[in-house]
Amino acid sequence: MRIKVIPFRQEGVQLYSGVVKAGDLVDACEVDVYREEGGEYKGYQRMPEPARTKKVASYLKNESRPLLPTSILLSYRGQLEKEGEFIDIPANSEIYIVDGQHRVYGIKRAIEEFGLDRLLDYELPIVIIENMESEDEANQFRIINETMKKVRTDLARRLLALKYSDGSPEGRRAIRLSGRVWEATSAEIIKILGMDHDSPWKGKIQPPNSRKESGHIVRELSFSTSLKPILNQRPYSTWTPTRLAEKIKYLWIALQELIPEAFETPNEYVIQKTPGVFSFHILAFDILEELRVNGISDPSISDIKNILTNLEEFISPDYWRNDNADGAAMAGSMKGFNLIADDMSEKLRDSGSITN
Repeated sequence: MRIKVIPFRQEGVQLYSGVVKAGDLVDACEVDVYREEGGEYKGYQRMPEPARTKKVASYLKNESRPLLPTSILLSYRGQLEKEGEFIDIPANSEIYIVDGQHRVYGIKRAIEEFGLDRLLDYELPIVIIENMESEDEANQFRIINETMKKVRTDLARRLLALKYSDGSPEGRRAIRLSGRVWEATSAEIIKILGMDHDSPWKGKIQPPNSRKESGHIVRELSFSTSLKPILNQRPYSTWTPTRLAEKIKYLWIALQELIPEAFETPNEYVIQKTPGVFSFHILAFDILEELRVNGISDPSISDIKNILTNLEEFISPDYWRNDNADGAAMAGSMKGFNLIADDMSEKLRDSGSITN
């Protein structure tokens, strides 16, 4: 494989930047997977995760103009052959992917499973480091994955909402095909809740690209993501943002009436922070479904409150206090949020409040 490159050095290490066709790259490189070999442990990476490679493959299939503009970091454990502006990599050479394995294997999956042969000529930017040892690669892999700050996407979701509401039919269709309508809808819901004077969320959600102020309790990205379980399920995936925002507002007004203390001093409780936001938005689907199958397709605050009343300890202020290690404050991840939602759902089923 011959690649036209731009050579550069960092701290005495030789690197090359260039572009290769995806069809050449997917067959030429590999991942140094952690394994036992001959009684020794080798490698430093996990196998590519199928869910993540599928996500890349689906993006390449469904997006109207799918771009992967960031460089794949590769390692060549030897001296590269150079001739002018080109480097030559002999056939059957071992080229290891230090960063970008899911993009590479996602492309490979898109070609093999979806038949996207156009991707064989898809150009990918790469950076190759020469004369690397496995230990050096492992350290670089660790640095990239431990110290690089994950970029927040709340602002991107707002722009997506604008594109979906005001864009062309082709643009809206592309968003639908990419499975990102829920992101656009969530941004619209947050906008409505933040402007509604009757909403418990007015002034409480920190907008993207803004400093946290005293009234902010939760970031827009967290609130947006918490809505995904309901926005991706029918019939609610077909509702307008205005209709959805109204019912979500009713849910929170009902909670505010049941646990007023937690809303009067919200920073002392976690009900309007991620534990409460995620768990109650998961539970919202069960509540709305129970009302819908019983002929209440346009529920009021009272309809929702009548169900929430049966949550018993889950509508106790103490359960949501910041300093209660046995309450909702213990949850710090999606696993914990789902557990709270499951416990609340089970409580409502035991009481006969929901049957679906």
